[in-house]
Amino acid sequence: MIASTQPLLQRRPAWWHPKGAFMRVHHVVSQPHKRELFIKGASDSFWLNITSQAGAATWYLQWQLYHEWAQQVTGKVRLATGELCLAFALQELPLEQDPLISRYRQWVCRPGCFFRLADFLNIPCRGTGQNGDPNMSLLLMPEIKTRLANLIAL
Repeated sequence: MIASTQPLLQRRPAWWHPKGAFMRVHHVVSQPHKRELFIKGASDSFWLNITSQAGAATWYLQWQLYHEWAQQVTGKVRLATGELCLAFALQELPLEQDPLISRYRQWVCRPGCFFRLADFLNIPCRGTGQNGDPNMSLLLMPEIKTRLANLIAL
């Protein structure tokens, strides 16, 4: 964890897992037929892979978590490019256009796919913030946002 993230993490939502602060870009694939951003935790115990066919407007987010007691959780959701941009805070909706944002201020979500408050992202939903949740938590660091924005622009 980077020291500059510590004040931010003190204000983390209760549903967000602190391991999300350790997620970093592992590799990016930009080929004529495939776009991929692979984000990995501090160990191989958790990762998120974002993929799309080149030129397609659909993205697949697949994640895997291993909990201490050898329980493996995997999941996969499909997002349109605009939804992916909302999930990763690359764009925001005006408050009046989304009833959830209007009601909960900065919360942005697509039920069953993602839930975000500021730069705290959970895929596919909120959790307890404890080990054992079936969801992936991710702190949206500038490198992640920049790499994803560049990949979307291809």
